Amino acid sequence: MIDANRGDRMAAIVALVNQHPDGISLKQVEEALGETGDVRRYLSRAEESGAIRKPARGLYAPIPMDEGMSPKGAHGTDGTHPLRMIEETP
Repeated sequence: MIDANRGDRMAAIVALVNQHPDGISLKQVEEALGETGDVRRYLSRAEESGAIRKPARGLYAPIPMDEGMSPKGAHGTDGTHPLRMIEETP
């Protein structure tokens, strides 16, 4: 059985990170979401997939819009980031 909330939780975490161009810590993400459970795992998976970056230990930041294709292939062919496009859709 697939947990439909997993995608929503991942999207919420990525959206939160994208609101902090200078980065946000694990603790800050947990505080903002009001939970500690699987936040670390979701941040790790988001970083591994190229949805966010980890510029320093314990710090997570958005992928710059002008970065183009990442080595992980997470960006669209036009240089946009697919999760950013979802977040910015009204």
